[in-house]
Amino acid sequence: MKVAVAVKETRLIGALEYHFGKSPYFAIIDELENIEFITNKFAKEPAAKGVMTANQLAERGVTKVYAGEFGIKVKTTLDVLGIEMQHADVHKKTLKEFIQTQLKY
Repeated sequence: MKVAVAVKETRLIGALEYHFGKSPYFAIIDELENIEFITNKFAKEPAAKGVMTANQLAERGVTKVYAGEFGIKVKTTLDVLGIEMQHADVHKKTLKEFIQTQLKY
């Protein structure tokens, strides 16, 4: 299982990102807690960025994604792609804290 977490930076002590589609990066974490940071190449698109981002994560084998908020259109896309959508409390949390307290495989 691979989990993606919306993040503002590509470091373990970096902050989580609130908006799924606008997230500049994602941390992809597997069940062994290996972490790969990827750039969201659609973060600055004027429209449908969430849908395109969902497809980018599906190509990486992601099965669950965490962000503070998701756009209206992306839920259907995530459902079709078989990716579970989870809301995360992103306020004052680093990726490291999120992994320690939220991710349970």
